[in-house]
Amino acid sequence: MRFRMLRPAAATAGLAATLLACVTPAAAAGHRAAPPRGTVTAAGPRLVAGDQGRSRQGGAGPRCVTILAATGRTRASTPPRQRAGTGHATTYTVTVTGTTITGQPAGARSGQVFLFNADDSARFDNPVRSVLPFSHGTATFHVPAGHYWAVGDFIRQRPAHKTYDEYLDVLPQFTVRGKTTVRLTARLATSRVQAVLPRPAVPQDTLFQLIRSAAAGPPVSVSWIEAGNGPGSPEPALYVSPTAARPTAGRLATVTVEHLGTAAFPQDSRYVYGLAYQSTGTIPAQRRVVHQAALATAHQRYYSDIGSWGLATTLPTFPVENRVCPVGGALFWGLHFPRRQTMYLSAGPAVSWQTQYIQNVAQDYSGGQVTAPRAFVPGQRVTQSLGGYPLHPAPDVRLGDIAGLPPTQVSAGRTGNTLGLAMTAFSDSAPGDLGQGTFPPLKAAASYQIDQNGTKIAGGTVPKFYGTFAEAATLSPSPSVIRFRLDTSEGAKLGPLSRATRTVWTWRSAPGRGARPPAGWTCPPGGAAGRPCAVQPMMTLRYHVTGLRLDGSAAPGQQVVRVLAGHIQLARAARVTRAAVAVSFDGGKTWRAARITGRHGSYAAVFTAPAGARVTLRTSAADAAGGSVTETITNAYRTGA
Repeated sequence: MRFRMLRPAAATAGLAATLLACVTPAAAAGHRAAPPRGTVTAAGPRLVAGDQGRSRQGGAGPRCVTILAATGRTRASTPPRQRAGTGHATTYTVTVTGTTITGQPAGARSGQVFLFNADDSARFDNPVRSVLPFSHGTATFHVPAGHYWAVGDFIRQRPAHKTYDEYLDVLPQFTVRGKTTVRLTARLATSRVQAVLPRPAVPQDTLFQLIRSAAAGPPVSVSWIEAGNGPGSPEPALYVSPTAARPTAGRLATVTVEHLGTAAFPQDSRYVYGLAYQSTGTIPAQRRVVHQAALATAHQRYYSDIGSWGLATTLPTFPVENRVCPVGGALFWGLHFPRRQTMYLSAGPAVSWQTQYIQNVAQDYSGGQVTAPRAFVPGQRVTQSLGGYPLHPAPDVRLGDIAGLPPTQVSAGRTGNTLGLAMTAFSDSAPGDLGQGTFPPLKAAASYQIDQNGTKIAGGTVPKFYGTFAEAATLSPSPSVIRFRLDTSEGAKLGPLSRATRTVWTWRSAPGRGARPPAGWTCPPGGAAGRPCAVQPMMTLRYHVTGLRLDGSAAPGQQVVRVLAGHIQLARAARVTRAAVAVSFDGGKTWRAARITGRHGSYAAVFTAPAGARVTLRTSAADAAGGSVTETITNAYRTGA
């Protein structure tokens, strides 16, 4: 998970700047890189550009060229890439004229133009040559013959309102056979990005993404993100020119995303709308009338055992974005945790939503959770408990068959005699949720050991551990018993609860001849799609503490902890035969057994806890095939005074 953070500029900062990000989906397997570092204030969103946060998704994807258009200046940009042959082909002058919404010639502070080749984007995708400001109403390019497309990006400042209007005039295709002049004007951008809602709400941020695939070469994605800096500086208005004709060279698609709430900031909003739309071929009118019955309702529960200031975002994804190019940027809003919030989200099979929350910005963007992408149906109501204690290592999970999503990596797989393992520490028990990570200056640590038939074959300290574990070991070819131990810990500055775990798994393993994971999955190490892979019958544990509050506390007295014992997704699951829970109130020095009820993987542990206690849990389960799991979570949760 790579991030690059840009500080949003004030509304009067001038023309939208550009940031180039060449996005190549990684082949998968390893550790998420550290998130952004920088100063976050209580006001305004943070603009994050780069690879979007998805958990260990494997398989190489298409090379993408992404331009993120964001208000203000960028701190840095990718150096221009030179293309073989670009400087040797016969070129022609293309003059682009631009006029503002008032009919005046556009200048460097009021307009710029994006121009790309629609036959083969590799012929003309250098950001230095493809993006130019207007000067006295014109911008001049020198390009080879062929089909092209262009966007005029115009700004009108509104200093009295502490905001601005932005106009996008899209010319989907034109032909260059010689000296050519094309005209772009803000006055053709007549359709404002706007939602008519059933309940009162004001805009908080808007994203408009234009994806243009050439007949050959990598797709090009241009994204505009608009957000205000509060009630005194409302969100800029964004206008787009609708189009009726489909391009004949390559393809055109758009994605529009809006977040609106009862206040200018999510932190002040009782509820938030997340709206997302996709078009293909043409650009439709951007005004949408929204009916409540067409939306899903997500009750978001953000847990934190300390009061903290952090960040959160809920982002949609459409199949077209996964096939060609990620958006390249996202807005994270500041929120106080713990908290509750209700979100109304666009529903349907074409759009999936993913939430990421960062528990504590003051501790360098550490803590929190990332959910797996999830699609909703109209009228659906769900509760998403992000960071619900206890936290512990969790496997990768794929929720539903969402078209176009990159593959998910199996958390325990055997390719021949190579065993690949992948887990994410400090995760909650909601399927698909994974710990967001712990990053310097906070310290996280992990060590592991893999035994085969009682003999150590791999292990040691995990270097540069941020929360994601991914390792491999070579096994002997004969059937054997595997034992895998993983110890994790992180700094107590994120809070006292669930900061240290020890989990030990055992299972029987043999080479899987010809076994392959289904579509949508890859096998570690490396995450290559289509590789033979035998999913290992590794057991899993999930927890639910009855009556748990958002600060990780439960009322003292009788405690009921529900335990779900099972196996990682895709594994051939044997029947769960037993479970046991022991509890400690002194950090594991002394233990007492809890009373267990239930069967077949679903259990309830009942015990009594005093007031003001930190409850350490030791849970074990076994299956009929000889597999087992034992997990100790130090200070898993606490009881109130």
